[in-house]
Amino acid sequence: MNKLYGSVTDTTKIESISVQENHDSATSIATVNTYKDTTGLALGDDITINLGYVGDYDRVFKGYVKKIDRANPDGMVTISSQDVMARAIDYFVVSSSPDTKYTAQNIKAEDLIEDVLRMAGLTKFHLDNTYFTLATNGSTAEVNLIGAYDYCKSISDLLAWNLWAEDDGYIYLKNRKPFITDGSLHQPGEIIDISIYTIPLSEIFSISLTSNEKDLRNRIVIYGGNGLTGEKKRATSYDPVLGSYVHVLPTTPSQYYKAVCLSSLIITDQNFADDACQYNLELLNRVQYELNLTVEGKDFYHARRAVTIEYAPLGITGLWYIFGCEHSFTKAGYLCNLTLRK
Repeated sequence: MNKLYGSVTDTTKIESISVQENHDSATSIATVNTYKDTTGLALGDDITINLGYVGDYDRVFKGYVKKIDRANPDGMVTISSQDVMARAIDYFVVSSSPDTKYTAQNIKAEDLIEDVLRMAGLTKFHLDNTYFTLATNGSTAEVNLIGAYDYCKSISDLLAWNLWAEDDGYIYLKNRKPFITDGSLHQPGEIIDISIYTIPLSEIFSISLTSNEKDLRNRIVIYGGNGLTGEKKRATSYDPVLGSYVHVLPTTPSQYYKAVCLSSLIITDQNFADDACQYNLELLNRVQYELNLTVEGKDFYHARRAVTIEYAPLGITGLWYIFGCEHSFTKAGYLCNLTLRK
């Protein structure tokens, strides 16, 4: 059996480590349990966590210490950390006066996001070209009295894109849907998923499969500036296991629609509004299949990657998207709890 390996910045004795990532979470979160005499970490310090096995390990987390809990009489210390996106979450944009607030016109979505995140001190970016220009036709984007992350997240949500920080310290903006994509959506920047690993049955300790329509939305409405509106809807919903559109919501006595509304004054172009409606409809109008697994720990399991599953008893095969991942490391072993979506 391979010998476990775990390391934490400026920490010599480790009782346990937990690292949690999720497609929908603002940051990844790490929790380290150690002792007061075996760590030099303090609030605000940089922290890096490596996990794996002797001779085969890698970084699974990089961020900042946000909280330290000390317990008596055993001297246990719990160190809680978040990735670099925490800087944007904590940064509230407030101009020196109402007349000096940040404004922009005819600006690409990715450039506006970068400008706002730089206010929070973030400097490392991998932001894809969204091909969306905001605040056109004489309109102005104004950023003031709002959290930097909240503002940027609202823009990525309009585009049905994803905004997150990786363990390399970079901020990413990509057309990263929370399910497997293969180019069939025909959207700018669409990712072609490739499996990073085929999980063998011998490494799976528990597995369960659920399906639901809880988050399904089959009608999208957008309100923009100057009275602009957009709307897209579809009576049938996509089933990724069947690979086709099916009736999920009631059709009698009339078609039933579950709606969501997106609103922003910086939407001033009808084509933009129509595209944003269509992209969000393709994002949300789906049956959700979720696979929950506990597997042997591997440092390369991360949210927003794809793995291959071959498990005949549940009839589940092929590529699955890592929607959520928790690394759990103790003296007893190293496990990963994965939440996969189709």
